[in-house]
Amino acid sequence: MVSRSLSLLQRGFGSDLTQSLSLPYLSGAFATGVAKLLQNVVAELLTLRGSVRFDPQYGCNLVNQIGVTNVSSLSDVNHLINVAVIDVQDNMRRRIIGDEPLDEMLDRIVVERLQQELDSVKVFLRVYSRAGESVSHHLPITF
Repeated sequence: MVSRSLSLLQRGFGSDLTQSLSLPYLSGAFATGVAKLLQNVVAELLTLRGSVRFDPQYGCNLVNQIGVTNVSSLSDVNHLINVAVIDVQDNMRRRIIGDEPLDEMLDRIVVERLQQELDSVKVFLRVYSRAGESVSHHLPITF
């Protein structure tokens, strides 16, 4: 069923879709500008480093750290998130190719605030592009 759906999508969008789905940091088949940038940031934050065969530096260790670290306060979560954000920023800046549009190139990621829920924490991020545009997003993380 999935391969049939993919086949239908490919007919509608061409072979670029296959490349977009197989290369996580070249995603954005359905998004452009800061929306694409945000999509790439979230994908990299939630991908475990070393799990992408063709790019072992892609991702960060946030998911792994949450599982093995004794998280007892929002301060602990804040530290883990900020380390992951710095890691993702470094990775994405290292992969910048000069011909990308400025609104799809990462300038910085800011952790605006954390909001504690019953069994999770919402992480409010703001992603800035090199064009000066920004977009915010909240990311729920369950412990």
